[in-house]
Amino acid sequence: QLGWLHGARGATVTMEQVDGVSAASSFATAYYADRFSLGARLDASFDDVFMPYVVGRGQIALQRVRVDGDADTKTNSDQLQSVAAAPGVEVLAGIEIRVPQGRAPFTVGWTLEMGGEYFAQATFGELGDLKPRGFVVHSGLGVRF
Repeated sequence: QLGWLHGARGATVTMEQVDGVSAASSFATAYYADRFSLGARLDASFDDVFMPYVVGRGQIALQRVRVDGDADTKTNSDQLQSVAAAPGVEVLAGIEIRVPQGRAPFTVGWTLEMGGEYFAQATFGELGDLKPRGFVVHSGLGVRF
């Protein structure tokens, strides 16, 4: 299996006090990740419709972290940004439900998979380190030929 997953999260952080002094300020934060994976899948087929499976994948995560005092301006001086890459692995179990293919050259299917993943530490310079790992759930629609 060959895969790509894109994710992005962001938040606005508001601080009421800085070093004990009342001074309300806020800034935007964002995390972007593109994960590319390659692995092997072992499945069983029941009437080419219901397919339980297990899969193991090696991954590389290309990640970017941003902290910005003015998220609407791309060239402001208080913007911090750092990029890092980290290898990882995941082991999952799942199900795939397909529409019977018949005579068509393709069919569509829905997948739901759950399991665990582990990534090596990614270092973002002065913004810190990140080591994603834990329980994951993936779901998606696919076209099968």
